[in-house]
Amino acid sequence: MTLMAFRLLVAERNAEFLQTLEELTGAVRGALPIDLEVREVVSAHDTSAVLREWRPDALLLDWNIAAEQTVPFLGELQVQLPGIRIMVMLPETAGEYRRAVWAAGACAGIPRDRLDAECLATALCIMQRAKLRETALRNRVIEACPSLAEVLG
Repeated sequence: MTLMAFRLLVAERNAEFLQTLEELTGAVRGALPIDLEVREVVSAHDTSAVLREWRPDALLLDWNIAAEQTVPFLGELQVQLPGIRIMVMLPETAGEYRRAVWAAGACAGIPRDRLDAECLATALCIMQRAKLRETALRNRVIEACPSLAEVLG
């Protein structure tokens, strides 16, 4: 079976939790038929730079990367890479930010203490399926109207 490629950028500054995320992404690799490529960054600046350069399919963003600037940072990231799927790991005490990050364009906000391999696998599966459907739809539109190819990328 051919594995579907999927690029995940992980933005997390806490080295101990980053190790946990590495273990979670390792578990996801074994659970899904996805060729999961993961890169890690530890700052907002690096997140933006790698996002522009590498163009991942999804971003797993720790709230503490931008802290109180997370909501506007989400908007900046989406301008840099329209269509990026973002899941924000919220502080355990900041569940009230879930609606704010969703309104800012994130796919999900989840308290970081509740993120486990099953949750991450489910989110990545949904994001991968959305990517496949969007690609198929874009191809159909371009086939029907070739002049849109440049606009749709």
